[in-house]
Amino acid sequence: MVKTFPMKTIVEAPKLDFIGVGVNKCGSTWVYNCLHEHPDICCSEPKETMYFYKNFDNGIDWYKSCFSHCENEKVVGEFTPGYSVLPEVAERMHAHYPDIKIIFVIRNPIERLKSKWRFSYLRGIHFKKNFSEYVRTTPKGTRDWLQGK
Repeated sequence: MVKTFPMKTIVEAPKLDFIGVGVNKCGSTWVYNCLHEHPDICCSEPKETMYFYKNFDNGIDWYKSCFSHCENEKVVGEFTPGYSVLPEVAERMHAHYPDIKIIFVIRNPIERLKSKWRFSYLRGIHFKKNFSEYVRTTPKGTRDWLQGK
């Protein structure tokens, strides 16, 4: 069921043509950087505004400020991979931008897990030097997901 939000909020929302979503370690930063370099595209600053979940209570003026540097660009958007996880995010996005284009960044799940392993290992989050050991010791939900269960 789609929730409705006050019309005042919709009227005040900044111009937005696309929102990038996905999950971590899928390449959203690379896509964001490619789009950000295009002269006719303006992307939010910061890349991940997290407006539709963590920063929603900051209000629409805060969200507008993430695009204050956008002036004459033809296309405006943002990337927050975490938007793909929570159902209320889709409802809020639709209420503000019913015709928004969604760029959903995905990646081969095994390559994504390898990237997460490398990222975590290099930052000292875990100490599994071997990818196989990392997979064996990951939570059961991750192993089930990898096996298509």
